[in-house]
Amino acid sequence: MKIKTEKFLYKYMKTQLNIKNNYNLDFYKNNLELFYQWLIGFVDGEGSFQINLLKDSKDNITKFSFLFKINLYVDDKDVLFEIIELLIMGKVYII
Repeated sequence: MKIKTEKFLYKYMKTQLNIKNNYNLDFYKNNLELFYQWLIGFVDGEGSFQINLLKDSKDNITKFSFLFKINLYVDDKDVLFEIIELLIMGKVYII
């Protein structure tokens, strides 16, 4: 069931944020509140947050490292590029 839901979500997202059709991207640029609502649901299903404690040699916490990550199949990388454009931050790593 999850695979069908994921495929539907990817297909829907590609329709909503399509690089070849900037109409939908422009819609979200002009309605960022709707984009943020969509992004919350998308990240809930495909994203993760990490907070790492960095310690010195005496085991004292000296820094924090924060990581936000969305994992998708390489076929769906366009969605990530659109999210980056709308958030005006981020990077895509293909591994």
